[in-house]
This record gives sequence, C-alpha cells and structure tokens, in this order.
Amino acid sequence: MNLTQTEYQFEKKPFFKLLNILWMYRKSLVIVNMSIVSLTIIYTLIIPKSYTATAKIIIKKENTGNFDISSQLQNLSMLNFGSSRSEETKRYIALLESVTITDSIINRFNLEKEYKTKYREDTYKTLEKNTSFIDNEDGTISITCTYKENPVKAAEMANYYVTLLEGLDTHLNKKQYKEFREYIEINRNESLEKLKEYEESLREFQNAHYIIDIEKQGEQIVEEVAALENQKILNEIEIRYMGKSYSKDSPLLLDLKNKNKEIQESINGLKESSKYSNLPLDKIPDLAVKYLRIYREVKIQEKVLEFLVVQHENAKVQENKEISNIMVLDHANTPERKSKPQRASIVIITFFFSSFLSIFSVVFIDFIKRNKSELKMVVV
Repeated sequence: MNLTQTEYQFEKKPFFKLLNILWMYRKSLVIVNMSIVSLTIIYTLIIPKSYTATAKIIIKKENTGNFDISSQLQNLSMLNFGSSRSEETKRYIALLESVTITDSIINRFNLEKEYKTKYREDTYKTLEKNTSFIDNEDGTISITCTYKENPVKAAEMANYYVTLLEGLDTHLNKKQYKEFREYIEINRNESLEKLKEYEESLREFQNAHYIIDIEKQGEQIVEEVAALENQKILNEIEIRYMGKSYSKDSPLLLDLKNKNKEIQESINGLKESSKYSNLPLDKIPDLAVKYLRIYREVKIQEKVLEFLVVQHENAKVQENKEISNIMVLDHANTPERKSKPQRASIVIITFFFSSFLSIFSVVFIDFIKRNKSELKMVVV
C-alpha cells in the first residue's frame, strides 16, 4: 500500500490510527454492538421480575429500678452474658438465621418447589441469597426478603420472619426464667433447711441454758451479713449463666469468683466481729457468745429466705408471661415496583463491555492483517 506523506504521518499517531481502524470496521462494530444490546434487552424482558419487601424491628431495653434478680435477667443474653446493644443485635440476627426459623419459612412458603431445588441444603443457600438481615447500628434490624413474580409473598415472608422471631424469643425467655426459677428453688430449699437447723439449735440452747434474749445486740450485723449473702447469691447466679457462654479462664468469670471469695471473707469476719455488739465478743460470757452466734445464723437465714421467696415468686410470674424483647417498628408493605432485573443498568453495562471487546477485536484483527507476512516468516 502506497501512502502519501500526510497519510503516513497520520498513521504514525496512535490515536488517529485507532480512529482510522474504527472507521474501517464501523459497520461491523455497529452490527455487533446492536446485536448484543438487542439480545440483552430481550433477555431482561424474559427473565422473571423480583420484588423486595422490608420489615424493621427494634430491640426493647428493659429498665427497672427495683432490686430484683428476675428483672436483671432481661439484660442477660442466652448466648452472650452481659452483652452490649450491638451484641444483642447480633444475637437476634443469629436467631433469624437459625435452622428453626429457616425451616419454618421454607415449609410455610413451599420454597423447595418455588426454588426448584432437590436438596434442602440448596434451598437454604437460595433462601440466603434472597434474604438479608441488616444491623442498622441504632438498635434496629431490617429484615429484607425478595420473591420472584409475587410482591405479596415478598411482604408476607418478611412479616413472617418477624412473627417467628417473636415466638422464638418468647420461648427462649420462658426457658430462661424457668431455669432461673428452678435454681432459686434449690437455693430457697437449702436456705429453709439451714434455717430449720439453726432454729432447732437455738431452741435447744435456750432450753438447756435458760439464756437471756440478746437479739438487739446482733441486729445491725445481721442486716449487713444478710446483704452480703444476697450479693453472693446474685454473683453465683451470674457465674452459672456465664459458665454457659464463657470459658473457665474468662476474666469476667474469674472476677466474679474472686468477688465471691472476698464477700465470704467479709461474712466470716463479721460473724467473728464485735463491731455492733455492746461489748467485744470475747468479753461476753461464753454462753451469751454461743447464743449470739446461733441467733445471728437464724436471722441471717431468715433474711436470705425472705429474699429468695420474693425472687422465686417474681420468677414464677415472669415464667408465665409471654415476653419478647423485640417490637415491630415497620411492617413490610407490598412493594409496587420490581427490584430486579434493573434493565437500564444491565443494558448500559453490556453496551460498554461489548464496545470494549469489539474495539479490542478489530484492533487485533487489523494488527494480524498488517503483520501477516512477518508472522508467516516467524512461523517458518
């Protein structure tokens, strides 16, 4: 091919060279791109429409000023003791993703047939792709469901997730209060047996020695020791629940155990102390000292038993309640517009992608043609 000086200079510049190649193959580029875009448009018209609905829930925060162990349990997580709001949100998302709720959704909406899956695991995976549970980081969770061709089912599925979560949360709360009530019963019965033993000891002591009544002498120390005993019981309950979620070497668990050791040391010290007596205990006649110690044990166990009876009654009340810590902020409404396919985005992306491939192809073809003779020589 003979080129003029101007044409030669034109050919030497890459940009103009590219324009020249595109102009030479303009018809092919247009035909290929239009064909691909047309097929893409047809494809987006054929594939089923999908609709997305979203429900939003908020996690309730229970606050109470009463000194009540059962009220404190409302702040305990069955999966993570003493969790923050963020961890509570993760807990509820874990419940939403649980097999219990997932199976209920699959069975209710017959998703194996809808998704045309042969195995349950494939149904799980497809459902996971069509649902999302988002932590909005403000104490709320968004439950989003996508359903093909049926906007009503999309809203029903999202709302059914909320219903199932409320039911499961209520069930777990009732189970938690039941375990707590049973644990309180054990402590109450033990305290009752101790009280009977100390009362019998006190009666026998009084009958044997005709000891005088010096209960005022130990009144204040009884209150203090009883308060420490109550705190010790609280800590033991926390240790029991934390033991389900934390390892034995957990700093939180070890800290509570150390606190209980300190409380026990304080209790032992108070029982041997003359802090609230009119006279030091070692100066009071031996019989009076023995009487005072037995009397203290009786009063301490009375206070502990009184405390545990109240907690047991509260636990029974809570166990029989339908308690859920979630509240529906927004029910899912039937979507009016499809969420998939996004035809405009698909067509635009396809157009640019096919244009890039077409341009690359014609440049490569032109390169082969121009260097055909040289390539032959290289092959030979």
